[in-house]
Amino acid sequence: MSQLSKTEQVLREMKQYNIDILALSEIRWKGVGQETIDHGYVLLYSGEDNHHQAGVGLMMSPAAYRTMLKWTPINERILFARFATTHTKLSVIVCYAPTNEADDYVKDSFYETLQAVTKDIPKHDVLCVVGDLNAKVGADRKYCPEVQGLHGLGQINENGALLVDFALSNDLVVGGTLFEHKNVHKYTWTSPDGSTRNQIDHFLIARRWLTSLLDMRGYRGADAQSDHMLMIAHLQIKLRAQKKTQQDLKKLYDTDKLQDQKIRRDFCISVWNKFDVLPVEANDSEIISTSERRRNGIENNKREITLDYQQITL
Repeated sequence: MSQLSKTEQVLREMKQYNIDILALSEIRWKGVGQETIDHGYVLLYSGEDNHHQAGVGLMMSPAAYRTMLKWTPINERILFARFATTHTKLSVIVCYAPTNEADDYVKDSFYETLQAVTKDIPKHDVLCVVGDLNAKVGADRKYCPEVQGLHGLGQINENGALLVDFALSNDLVVGGTLFEHKNVHKYTWTSPDGSTRNQIDHFLIARRWLTSLLDMRGYRGADAQSDHMLMIAHLQIKLRAQKKTQQDLKKLYDTDKLQDQKIRRDFCISVWNKFDVLPVEANDSEIISTSERRRNGIENNKREITLDYQQITL
């Protein structure tokens, strides 16, 4: 997903299909950040510092964003976010795995990091691991029936074996193999020439919460100019909005307005005129009191000179 051309299109599809939390792989955004996209929809992203390669993201509806407790950008292939629900917490790990042809050390490094992140998640959380895993787990359950259902596709590949081992180690189940749908709704990727189709994007869920997963299938009608199909998992979990305290909020002032010479001059004059010079013979309490007055005065001045701010969750 390129930074400019596809964001609005993805958001449009998200609204059309009434999706609250949307995992994105290979978005190719540089750096790490949080962006408000439109009318309260928020995008979290974690990418490489210097190149438009790899990258993962998580787009949330306003309702879902209000329930988010925290998020952590791990690297350009893994992002973690945690949400409050009515009875427990929902932990989501968004992934973009190396391709099946990648060097073994690259794939091993990815799964070592993924395992480290998974290990730190509380056992009672509803854990979901989702994204482009570049893994075919296949239709044959003989390899590991504990983690897959009867409705996989194709033959397992090396990445599929790595994913199955990871799922087995963490008591996860591959959700896309559990539900009977037409094959056209189980394929997640189609080659550019249309000749090859695979099931390589996956949604894994903790076994103890398996009954919360009501369905999972692909939707061909969604259009985000991608060779991957939109896959939707329906979870019977009620998210719970969190009350924000002052400690949870950070004020971001629009300091760009200080580039305007008149605003900058008015601001400096106003701040200068607000305060008396700090007394030379001041005791500790006087210093603290004066410092507090100065800080409050600066806050008031920022509003008087219209350096507006927005509040964001830390």
